[in-house]
Amino acid sequence: MGSMIHLTLGRVELDWGKNEGFQDHRALFRPDDLTEIPYYYAASVDEPSSAHLPLIRKSNTFSYRLISEMKEGYSAPLKVVAMRLLLLGHTDDCCRHEFELLCGSDCANHDFSFDELKMILAASDFSGANFVSQLGSEDFADFFAEHVLPGQSNGSDTRLKRGGWDNGGIDGLSAYTIIRLLALNPTAQDLPVTWQFADVADGGWVSREWFREPSNRLVDS
Repeated sequence: MGSMIHLTLGRVELDWGKNEGFQDHRALFRPDDLTEIPYYYAASVDEPSSAHLPLIRKSNTFSYRLISEMKEGYSAPLKVVAMRLLLLGHTDDCCRHEFELLCGSDCANHDFSFDELKMILAASDFSGANFVSQLGSEDFADFFAEHVLPGQSNGSDTRLKRGGWDNGGIDGLSAYTIIRLLALNPTAQDLPVTWQFADVADGGWVSREWFREPSNRLVDS
């Protein structure tokens, strides 16, 4: 099956990869950001675990238990990572350009402006993105649809319907642009941005020493 690697904001997934196929996020972190962080896994309902959490049912045919383990990874507050991104060249102009490229694609069917999205992400309540052991991780597009849009829409604004963002909007924005657009949000500034690389290292796909080597280059800029 291979090994997964995730970049998260609290419990919300911003980016993921598998085995040796992943984006290099070392530039976001410094050596002293290396620490023990929670990893979440789905386990069989029959699998014993002292760390198991309540049963979660995904459908009528599949159920599992969440188990959490503390492993090595990188973690730094969003406000710190956002400033590092700015210094590395991922500016607001880069964010705007990325958004406008998505708006020009065939799959973008919303009519948000960049400034409207920036305002929404700066003002919305992201406290629910913090680690909650019973919930595990959640995709950012799902979190945006379930926790951000309901607080912005009065039910008549069709621009705020989730369908307008699938593939072409919030689901297509890079993790770095999301972090930058949240930089001024007081409920998000102290949330941890974590890079969960331990499984890829333990699986032998990339050496643990490589993850500890510093990098000052953003691969998407």
